[in-house]
Amino acid sequence: MASARADTARHGAGRTRHEPLWLALGLAGMAVVGYVSLVPQPPGPDLPLLDKLEHMVAYGALGLWFAALRPGWRWRGGWAAALVAYGALVEAAQGMTGYRTAEMADLAADAAGVGVGLRLAWTRLGALHRRLEGLWAAGAAAGRGPGGR
Repeated sequence: MASARADTARHGAGRTRHEPLWLALGLAGMAVVGYVSLVPQPPGPDLPLLDKLEHMVAYGALGLWFAALRPGWRWRGGWAAALVAYGALVEAAQGMTGYRTAEMADLAADAAGVGVGLRLAWTRLGALHRRLEGLWAAGAAAGRGPGGR
């Protein structure tokens, strides 16, 4: 129990030990989504409405990833707004490429995905980063992970 209190004092209430790493991985995920959204021929089949599902899944995953970092509406709402704004920026950039088109339906799918991810953060999936850190610590203690010999 003392270690949990020390961890809270060191990293702040609701924060994880490796929050900068999780933030960096989330930003890398955003970069991947941006890249795939702006390449001339995105990977995958060209099926009707499949791209809307892809938007929902990508932005839902990002929404969950960032919302799961910390509890509370201020943090989660801020990231939700940032991700929807990012989706709008990507759509605007697509409209300027000459080989991709900007669609309001894509932005709506982005926003819906963020909403789903935000909602999922209130389930057991909201402990995603803490569970990963627990596995990381267990592996290190057993000598199989970072810091273990």
